[in-house]
Amino acid sequence: MSSQRNGGAVLLINENAGGVARAAKEEWAAQVADRLDSAGWKVNVCSVAASGIHQELHRAVAAAPEALIVGGGDGTILSAVSAIGERGIPLGIIPMGTFNSLARDLHIPPQWEGAVDVIAQRQIRVIDVAMVNNRPFMSLCVIGFLATPECSEGEGRPWWWKAMRNLRLAVSGYARYPAMHLRVETETTTGFLKTRLVAVANNSFQDESGLKVPLRQEVDSGRLTIYLSKHSSQLEVMRAGLAFLMGRLSDDPNLTILSARSAAISARWRRHLAITLDGEVVREAMPLRFRMHPKQLRVFSGGTQQI
Repeated sequence: MSSQRNGGAVLLINENAGGVARAAKEEWAAQVADRLDSAGWKVNVCSVAASGIHQELHRAVAAAPEALIVGGGDGTILSAVSAIGERGIPLGIIPMGTFNSLARDLHIPPQWEGAVDVIAQRQIRVIDVAMVNNRPFMSLCVIGFLATPECSEGEGRPWWWKAMRNLRLAVSGYARYPAMHLRVETETTTGFLKTRLVAVANNSFQDESGLKVPLRQEVDSGRLTIYLSKHSSQLEVMRAGLAFLMGRLSDDPNLTILSARSAAISARWRRHLAITLDGEVVREAMPLRFRMHPKQLRVFSGGTQQI
């Protein structure tokens, strides 16, 4: 990892993210920059439409800033992780999306003032980056039924609205989705599975009651958790949904859970599959090869662990 810095931080805001829509973009960005400046940060501010985020992130990283601070949802954060790669530039997160999964795992407050205060404290944690083929993901890769544009829609909607909508879609349409015949291989096991849904997590999730996305137990164990669904009817999916709401999904007899450092998933008769990476739908060539990059990303964290 490179440790050279040109001085100063870059603050890049996705102006299409939900949080910005509630205030004048320029005024809000100035408030964020002023709060960082009061904490001793020299900040260059850039507000970009979603269509230009990828290009602007790579331009910012090429300048080797002291830190890259990003305001946006999980998709924007994932683009920042991809741009940073192995350069070692610390990532600051101002959560502005629907679920803000990584921010929650790092105990970053949902209000922008609290998130900026976390960055101001300069407490850095080093966490894992998971990869599928050449794409990173920080929370969850979904393969199959829920990897659809319908399940990723709802920009600007509250998290509970999307959670309820996806639960309804799962119950009403799961059994009608064509089953996939998969070969799942880890460093210790190989198995074959007929399924409509597989999820691969960066580390593992806690069992939590309610509609919210569960927090992860760890973000630096260096291991993947693979959730293999064997549900075949609406009744079984309804039971799984109830178990999820009660915080007892790991007790579901139709769910197999594996832990691995790497994995490969191939599908009979399929050369490509739609997958979601932290909520963003992409189409990826088979086989899907998963691996971990342990403790690669430096992030400003609201937790107690630091370096």
